[in-house]
Amino acid sequence: MRDVLAARPGRPLKIRVQPMIFRHSTDRTGSGGQYHSWSQLRWTLECDTVQEAGTVREAMTSFFATLARFGPTVVLQALQAVNAVSAISAQAKGGQLR
Repeated sequence: MRDVLAARPGRPLKIRVQPMIFRHSTDRTGSGGQYHSWSQLRWTLECDTVQEAGTVREAMTSFFATLARFGPTVVLQALQAVNAVSAISAQAKGGQLR
């Protein structure tokens, strides 16, 4: 990744995240299936440094492990609670949450 940043000084490193959906083969050969991109769902994350990109990768790994372990409802509730606490904290400091 360092070479990518070096070739683009002053520009962020963009990371694209797009889920893939596995579709089983419909034939009876048992040959598996194929992955298809979920074209309506994607995110682009911008990182300023290789270290930041590495931290994003670690965060995403942790997020997906937590999602697999506890399920989407629990993860969403936890994220909403964090957002609420952040909003209260920003209000108390006279700032605004972005």
